[in-house]
Amino acid sequence: MQDLNATMFYKAKFTVASKDPTEDLLWKLILELRAWLTAKHNREETIVNADLRKWTRFKLGGKLFDERNSNLFFAHSLYHEDKENSENVSWACKIMETPRVNEGYAPRQWITEVGYQSHGGGIAEISYVVTYCDQAGFIGELQPAPEISLPRVIRRILNHPDYCCSINGTMLSTKPIKLSPGDFPAFEEFIFDVNRALPIVYISPKRIDSGSDETKLLVSPEDLAYSIAANGLVYYADSLDFSHEMRYLGDERYTCTGGAVRLYLPQADSSNPNDRFRHRFIPAALIESRKPSFVPEMFRRALAQDVHYYESMFRLENCQEYIDKENRQFRLAEIKKKFEVEVDEAYEEFIAESERRERIESELEQHKDEISRLKGDIYTLNVQLQTLQKKAQQAHTSDLIRALDKYPDAPAQIVHYFETVFPDRIAFTERAYKSLDDCITRCDVLWDALYHIATSLYDAFQSDPAQAYDIFTNSTGWDIARGNGHQTRANTKLMQQYIDTYDGHEIDIEAHVKRGNKDNDPRSVRIYFAYDPQVDDRIIIGHCGRHLENASSRKIK
Repeated sequence: MQDLNATMFYKAKFTVASKDPTEDLLWKLILELRAWLTAKHNREETIVNADLRKWTRFKLGGKLFDERNSNLFFAHSLYHEDKENSENVSWACKIMETPRVNEGYAPRQWITEVGYQSHGGGIAEISYVVTYCDQAGFIGELQPAPEISLPRVIRRILNHPDYCCSINGTMLSTKPIKLSPGDFPAFEEFIFDVNRALPIVYISPKRIDSGSDETKLLVSPEDLAYSIAANGLVYYADSLDFSHEMRYLGDERYTCTGGAVRLYLPQADSSNPNDRFRHRFIPAALIESRKPSFVPEMFRRALAQDVHYYESMFRLENCQEYIDKENRQFRLAEIKKKFEVEVDEAYEEFIAESERRERIESELEQHKDEISRLKGDIYTLNVQLQTLQKKAQQAHTSDLIRALDKYPDAPAQIVHYFETVFPDRIAFTERAYKSLDDCITRCDVLWDALYHIATSLYDAFQSDPAQAYDIFTNSTGWDIARGNGHQTRANTKLMQQYIDTYDGHEIDIEAHVKRGNKDNDPRSVRIYFAYDPQVDDRIIIGHCGRHLENASSRKIK
């Protein structure tokens, strides 16, 4: 059972195959653990005994102690070999380390759990789990959260030239995989491969500027591959030609371009219309607004620190179960051999032993159910927290509005106010500010329109983009149009009015919120806007005031 006070730092489970089918992979694994621990702890004094005889005993099940009795290190291992087939070997160990810490900080214990299962032939399955926990009840400061790192033992095994490491037949790598023009068909086939059990993270290239084909990557492929090694594969492309292939040859629901990053989970199913939402899309604008470690840390948490897979790892407790089961079977055989005449008694003892095991398994299932319940409670509390935070933000916005001595009495002041109060929801282009010079709309009408755009319309785009326009009209009473009519769209000159730029990106501001039909009526207004999360996750307004010319208004003239 997982310690609920512990924090997952790294986990991995994969198959390793040696080029030499006769090689003792377990001994190689133990030597890697020995090299890691002695190099780490024996720099100034001998904490971990490096004597190979002790490590040979540790292979067969045993304990290793801190040579200085300073409680910095302790290790315990168990070994099980199937008596009917010596090729079936199971081994597990738990390594506990409590490094020295500066006075005033809570001691931190690191626990490394290693599992090994093999059926011979130079092939084994390895489980590796690293957790840490700060001393409970300590009054004082906590040590900083550890930085992302890949355990040395895992790194050396994955990069060993004589080993082939895989998950369900997919080869693992600590290095990112570069995609070149022409590689997209094979890459797409791999995404939808039903046998793929490993997540894929793809990093798309971003054009440096509109007049150049030079590109850049917003996330380091090497850092990301290092962060999720043995838990996912990292692919990237630095050519816009590959992005063109993805855009024109691939399913648009699964594309990733313009510097964005996307996670493709296993069991991708293009026949399911809701499947695309499983494969998380991280837009370029979000990545550029955060620190460089934002994406690696996010995927590290999601893939290499996922506690849902903790119970599937082979650990010390599982190896003990094998030993206990074999001991019970041996004991039963001895009882039957010694007391053949008392078969009934032996049978009753077997039944009692089985009932005890069933009782223990039942208790174990109850504990698992309790863990699942607690996880559900945590999820529910997190949802409640997010809801309360959203309400707090809304309350803060309301307080700001109530705090006004009087409403702004000019269009420019109103626009400036909304851009200040709702900086993460609404933005205005230079053209929008210029349009205010000719805006004769009454201030209360303009205020009401901008308020509903920054609240109701933005919320609708976030919750249900496909129905956002209907939701807005039904909830506010304001009219809204997605774009112009067929005749206007057919006129290239007229359509030029609806092209604006924001932050170096060209945007389409056909969509508009409207009220009234007479430009000389102060109660009439048109607010033209664009919403494109790949450019900016805000509603960008390009014009306020009079109706832009269209086919209908031209006929009237």
